[in-house]
Amino acid sequence: MKWGMLLGVGILGLTGCASVMGPKEPDSPPVGRATVKCVITKKGRAEQCRAITWDPTVSNARLAQGIRDIESTQYGPEEGERYGWYAEDHPYTFELRFWDPPVTDGGLTASTSLQP
Repeated sequence: MKWGMLLGVGILGLTGCASVMGPKEPDSPPVGRATVKCVITKKGRAEQCRAITWDPTVSNARLAQGIRDIESTQYGPEEGERYGWYAEDHPYTFELRFWDPPVTDGGLTASTSLQP
């Protein structure tokens, strides 16, 4: 399964394809989810991607970035051979999960702002 792509707007988890990409999935629950349907071509490209469901917490910009990430990934012949769609175009559904970006200062800002 494909998990976690680190984006400038947060962390995006992709599930659906073989192989691992990006950092480990965070332990916290995702802030949003989306389902995207695509066609994986014989050449290993994701095309005709469209979101079919998504949480209202997922902004249009985040959703569009997730679809761009799916379409920019090359799905190699090893995935096609494993799942039996190497010789023809094949519909595929991706489940995306979105997290807020990780804290870059180690949480110091939040902990110091709580002190009187």
